[in-house]
This record gives sequence, C-alpha cells and structure tokens, in this order.
Amino acid sequence: MNSIDVFVINYFSAADTAQTIRHLGQSLAWKFWVLDNSQSDHEWQELQNHLKPLNSFNIELERAPTNLGFGKACNVLFQRSQAPFCLLLNPDARLDSVSLQTLHSQLKSNPRRAALAPMMRWLENENWWIANMPKQTWQQNFYLTFIGIHPKLFRFIWQRYYQVQITLRHTSDFVEQDFLSGAILLIRRSAAIDVASTPNHLFDERYFMFFEDTDLSMRLRKGGYHLGIAPQALGSHCYRHAEHKNSLLNTSQKIFAMQWHPKVLSWAFSWLSSIKCPLWLSMNQTKVIRSLTELVAELGEQKLIAWSPSPYRIPAIWRELEAFTESGFSKTAWDTLASGRYFAIAIDSNQTNPRLTLIAFDKP
Repeated sequence: MNSIDVFVINYFSAADTAQTIRHLGQSLAWKFWVLDNSQSDHEWQELQNHLKPLNSFNIELERAPTNLGFGKACNVLFQRSQAPFCLLLNPDARLDSVSLQTLHSQLKSNPRRAALAPMMRWLENENWWIANMPKQTWQQNFYLTFIGIHPKLFRFIWQRYYQVQITLRHTSDFVEQDFLSGAILLIRRSAAIDVASTPNHLFDERYFMFFEDTDLSMRLRKGGYHLGIAPQALGSHCYRHAEHKNSLLNTSQKIFAMQWHPKVLSWAFSWLSSIKCPLWLSMNQTKVIRSLTELVAELGEQKLIAWSPSPYRIPAIWRELEAFTESGFSKTAWDTLASGRYFAIAIDSNQTNPRLTLIAFDKP
C-alpha cells in the first residue's frame, strides 16, 4: 500500500494540475487523488485530456457535484483514502520527489510532528521566496497596527523581519512553526484524526476557502503536536493575489477570530483589522507606476527586495541582494503578477548602511 496520499483540488486549472502531478512524478510510495471542483463540463473534459498522458500514474480522478470549496473537497478525499500521510498540493505549486521524500522521512522520525512544509519559492525558476506564515492572532493585528505609528519604527521592525526570513532560508534543521500554509503540506493522518473538529474530517467545513489551514494548525498545536518547515525540502508556489477573493478571506478570518479568541479579544481582532493603514505606508502617490518600465525607472540605482499585497509589507515575498541582477522584476515575474495594487521595499545596495524605500505600484 502507498504511504502517502496526494490531494490535488482542481478549479479551472487543468493544465497546472497535470503539470504539478508530472513534476512530482510517479512512485509506489504515493497515490494521486484529484477532485474537480469546477462545475464545468468543458473543464472536466480538459482535465481528463491533460491527465491522459499520465495514465501510467496512480491517479484517482473524480468530479464534485458542486463547488465544495477547498476544505470540504479535501475532506472528501481524506475520507476516501487511507495512507498514513496526506500531501496537500495546489495545482499552482511544485514539489519534486526528492523533497517529498525529505518531508516524509522527517515527519516519520518524530511521532509528535503532525505537519511539515518545504521552503517555498514564489516561482520555480526565480529567486523570490515566500515568507513563513505569520501568526494569525489578535496580537499580530495589534503588531501590524503598532508598526504603522512612525516610519523609523516601521523600518527597524521590518529589517528584523527580513533578517528572520534570511536566517530561515539558510537553516538546515527543522524549524518549528505556529501556522503552516496548505499550498504544499504533508500531514500525519493519525494526528489530524486525533484533533478533528468533526470525526474523520481533515478541515472544519465552516471555512469555504482560506483559514482552513490556519484552523488545522491551531487544532494540531492545541493537541500537543509540532508543526514545522524542513528547509532541505524545496517547493514553489505560483501565488497570485486575486482581489476578488478578499471577501472570502475576510469572512474566513472572522470565523477564525470568533472560534479561537474570547469574545472581547475577538472584538479587538475585528477592530484592529478595521483600522486604516497610515497614508505614508499605503503610498497614495500622485504618480502611479503601471508598468515594469516605469517601475525600473522609479527604482533607479535601488533594487527591489520584497513585495506584498499588504501595505504593511508583512508577510512579504522577498529575495536577497546577492540573488539577482535586475533591479525590479524579471519579465516572467511581472507577467505572473495578477492585476492589482502592490506594496514593495527597495534598497540601495551600494550604501554601507542602506535605507529602505517604500514603493507602491499597480499591475494592470
């Protein structure tokens, strides 16, 4: 019997779903479970067509009767499968077989480890790295509000945040985490069953999309289990910030706050979330950058080291100065960005004590 069940939830991403399965490759150690959430006859046919060249792979394919949402769709596959470990793998994420084996061996080595994630790049062939998941607490919201008090305070705290990310990137040991993202996540089945909010469920189905992985992380830690990142394992997640999903994100965040924080703290969580970001952070500039050419011109001698859809620049997708030559984005990276407003940090690499510069730009 295979030891790992790989869950891939397809939602209008047939080509990506096939590519992520092809990238991981076939093995007797794992089985792929693919569920189509798209509610489209055309997409269902496209998915089958893209998976046909992979007919030698061990793939169980099924179609959901309706769009179940991410958490509920994973629950369907969790109940169908039985391997001792489950890998959540987004269609726009990539993990190779060596990294999966690394995650598997490290998770098996300690029965109190419940879930492991790899170090993740934003794009497979780029040097942009996805930051570790921040704590989803009312204290974190207070922290973000606090750092917007003054530019000097913001720069001091952000530099420390950046240094933590660099340190994590160059660590070789298991790195304990409070919360993990479900984009690429290997989970011990027995631990998930042990802390399940509903018997034999992986996720709480109140979360249609977003925060289901945060809730699972919370339950696992409350159950005495450990979560972490295995820096020796490398993956990539082609994250695209989709503004039309903000309402789903906000709804799930409120559900999480009401579930895990006392009533007064839940109110504080909501109140802090509603506080407007200072204008100097949100960069309501008269000159709006709308192209890669304009961004490069604005940067001048400076280089972009981080960007985020959040004006607080935390969490941010980041890179080290030594890892790139272009001042801004490569053409591939720029084209990958979804439409919307982004907030970035630039730095003058020629200075001994470089000063952070805040930049905002729009991707049409």
